[in-house]
Amino acid sequence: MNYIAFDLDNTVLDYETSLHQLKLDRVELQEISTNNKVDFKLRVIAEFGEDYWTELQGFLYTEYVAYTRIDPKFIELLNYLESNQWQTSIISHKTEFPYMGPKLNLRDCSRDRLQAAGIEKLLTDGVHFFDTKKEKVEFINLVKPNIYIDDLVEILDLLSNEITRLLFNSTNTERNSNYDLISDWRSVYKYLKFEV
Repeated sequence: MNYIAFDLDNTVLDYETSLHQLKLDRVELQEISTNNKVDFKLRVIAEFGEDYWTELQGFLYTEYVAYTRIDPKFIELLNYLESNQWQTSIISHKTEFPYMGPKLNLRDCSRDRLQAAGIEKLLTDGVHFFDTKKEKVEFINLVKPNIYIDDLVEILDLLSNEITRLLFNSTNTERNSNYDLISDWRSVYKYLKFEV
């Protein structure tokens, strides 16, 4: 059976709307004009320090995960994959609890969001969480999906050459022989045409 796996944060879950809501709720953040997570992080650290950013992340990945956007095209893709008998899963290195901020279970918050969107029931192999990037990479290399999609180059660079690696929605425009860049979920379809 063909198998495709996806990263969770900033791949399946888009945090731009969460950042927007967080800024609305915190007066001190309202002067930061960007909703791009990388730019936002750099601005917050520069103005308020690393600890404040770590605490904000705790809120972003728990209470504010409900505000994340899930592209309807991703759900269409999952339905297409299911109808064509592809095995599907999400593989994440999200820890169980935040380092700072609310003591809520990060994984449970993400699962609740996926369930609310109807995604978890479409995944044939569910959601796999790991505590570290190393454990995540080891698992991906063990199960060897035909295709793996992530927004982090550092993950894709550590994956087996047997896996088709796709860098999702990245601002990185450099071509790399280890992976292809995709900017939306429709771009995935051309990689589904091969047979194993």
